Amino acid sequence: MTYTIRHLALTVALTAGTLTVPATALAKGGTPTPAPAPAPAVQCDYSLDGPTADGDYVFSNRVNEAGCLSVIESGSTLRVYSIQVTPGWTYRVTSNGEGTNSRVAVDFENPATGQRAEARIEFGKTIIR
Repeated sequence: MTYTIRHLALTVALTAGTLTVPATALAKGGTPTPAPAPAPAVQCDYSLDGPTADGDYVFSNRVNEAGCLSVIESGSTLRVYSIQVTPGWTYRVTSNGEGTNSRVAVDFENPATGQRAEARIEFGKTIIR
C-alpha cells in the first residue's frame, strides 16, 4: 500500500509539473512577437493628372508596391513629373525623355527585401513590372 501511495504521489507531482511548464515558458517570453506590418504603399495622387495651364498633360502610374510615377507630356517629349516611393524603396531614373523615342524609364529597389520594380513609358507603350 505504501508503494501505491508513493506511486500516486509521484504521478500527481509529475502531472502538476507538466501543467506548469507552459506557464513558465510564457513567463520567460515564450510568446512569439508578431512580425511588423509592411509599410503601406504610397498612393498615387491622380488629382494632378490631366492638362496643365500651358497645354502639357500629366499622367500617373502605380509601380507595384514601389510607389507612383507621374510623367508630363510636352509636345513630343515625355519627362518625369514626380516620383513618390513607398518607405524603404529607392529609385533611379535611367531615361528621362532623351532620344528619339522620348522614353521615361525608372528602376525601383527595396534594399531591405531585395524587391525590384521598373516602369518604362513611351508614346503608345507603358510597361510596369
